[in-house]
Amino acid sequence: MNIKVKTTLILIGTLIIGIVLGAMLNRALMHMRIKGFLSIRTHKGFVERLEEIIQPSTPQKKEVTAILDKYALQFGAMHEEFKGRVASLLDSFKTDLTPVLTPDQMKVMEEKFFKTGPFHDTHKSRDKRHD
Repeated sequence: MNIKVKTTLILIGTLIIGIVLGAMLNRALMHMRIKGFLSIRTHKGFVERLEEIIQPSTPQKKEVTAILDKYALQFGAMHEEFKGRVASLLDSFKTDLTPVLTPDQMKVMEEKFFKTGPFHDTHKSRDKRHD
């Protein structure tokens, strides 16, 4: 094998390794960002995340934690109310859509939206992992 072929193979190999490492790093960073974002949905996550951001001093810690607890409960209640309203709206949507669509169209909607969409149980179980 001559030097040009070896050099080309080394460059291509380096490029492929760089692309793979970059993709893996990007995925890891995005996962960390999403996990941090979703963690504030829970009471514990809300308090911990905001304490991490605020970094209260020792004298402030007790008072800041009490305030965060108070608002975490309110945000949690609002989130639960919102989830209930979304579920109700989705039920109405499905009820109104069912008589208009053909059975095949409704089957596609069931598979691609209602069973795997952003409001399905798979997403709810993913949210629970961040509790």
